[in-house]
Amino acid sequence: MEHKRTYIEELIRKQLLGQLTAEEAKALVSEKSRYSDEEYDRMLVEVLRQLEGQLPKGLWSEWTPDYAGIRRIGDRIRRRRKWKHWSSVIQSAALLLLVLGMVGYFFVFRYKARDVLRFDADCAHLAADMDIPVSESACTISWGDSIRFKVDTDAAGEVYRIGQLRISRTGDGALRLQRRIGHTDTGATDAKEIVIHTGPREQCVVHLEEGTVIRLNAQSYLRYPLVRKGSLQLGFGGEAHVQTRHGDTGKVLELRTRQGKVIAKDAEFAVKSTQGETKALLREGEVDLFGQGEGNTLALRCPYDLGGIRTIPTAQAGVVRDTLIAAQGIDFKSAIAWTKVVRRYENIPLRAFVEEMSRWEGFTIKDWRCIPEDKVITATVCYRNDREQVFAVIRNVGVRLWVKEGMLSFCPEDTKNWGGLGGTSSQLADK
Repeated sequence: MEHKRTYIEELIRKQLLGQLTAEEAKALVSEKSRYSDEEYDRMLVEVLRQLEGQLPKGLWSEWTPDYAGIRRIGDRIRRRRKWKHWSSVIQSAALLLLVLGMVGYFFVFRYKARDVLRFDADCAHLAADMDIPVSESACTISWGDSIRFKVDTDAAGEVYRIGQLRISRTGDGALRLQRRIGHTDTGATDAKEIVIHTGPREQCVVHLEEGTVIRLNAQSYLRYPLVRKGSLQLGFGGEAHVQTRHGDTGKVLELRTRQGKVIAKDAEFAVKSTQGETKALLREGEVDLFGQGEGNTLALRCPYDLGGIRTIPTAQAGVVRDTLIAAQGIDFKSAIAWTKVVRRYENIPLRAFVEEMSRWEGFTIKDWRCIPEDKVITATVCYRNDREQVFAVIRNVGVRLWVKEGMLSFCPEDTKNWGGLGGTSSQLADK
């Protein structure tokens, strides 16, 4: 290649000195076509530099530099250099963005997907903020001492009539209760109420009279009166998301729990009632809590207000007293995470996570006092998980657990007597 360059520079030299033969002129044209304009211009400049003071005066005496042409050549060279420079910059930036995009996908989207996929691939295609489909609603309805029937996902239309009450399943899967005053239909009974209850891994969306909609979580119940007197009074236990729409009728919904009453008018709220306390978290509207003691009332009026009635044992055997608790600014979305197909938990206490999972999965806890208080959970859980996958989440934060006959223990003394350390599928597969 160096030899070729020397050859063409020699031809340029002869051309400038007027010594170029016809055959060499053809050779110069041929060789020039092998180079870019920029490369040829550089060789021309180099030859001119070498011939400084040797050019024939007659030939160049009238010559003046073509400044415009020189500027055009210079500009062309600069443009090409600038384009090459920016082209390299653009290519490098594009490559960097591609790499960052791949890294971001891996560390963000892939890890989020993995959190779901490692539990249940069936949830991977579901939106994280999607409610558990109403079409999957299921429950058991009972009354009296022994009569009961299952309302599962196969039921459609009217499923039963009892007293004044017509029970049906809507097209989208919700359970609807309608009262027909003055009518006594088939299934008449002396029972005063029906009980709607859900089992483990069941939720039920119930449409009541006057527009009230209640989503019952797993292992929850409603006691619904067959004969209504005044306001709608329901017995309640477990966990629910409630939306009441009474308008200007002046009617209210009254939930009776172990600790007292929760009364709502045109409100959306979450409510939980356990053996020891009843709590309600307001999203909008008005909710009032009434304890069993005289004057124990609490009004929730601002969004995200929390109210609670807590039962406290006294020194006197068999006697308890209740007290009211209140808080503001509670995250409503987290409180109803159980309604979603994908449940995301971030730094929540281990006890709260165990409580929610035990309700959904149906296992019981031997001794709640053994649950470590300093542990928190950050996890993504699909509602189609099984127990072993939930146990894996608990083990991932370094907590040891043991399983025996559907009961979960965190107590160290159960190491030898129970189903062993929660480390293998066989030891945890108690379903």
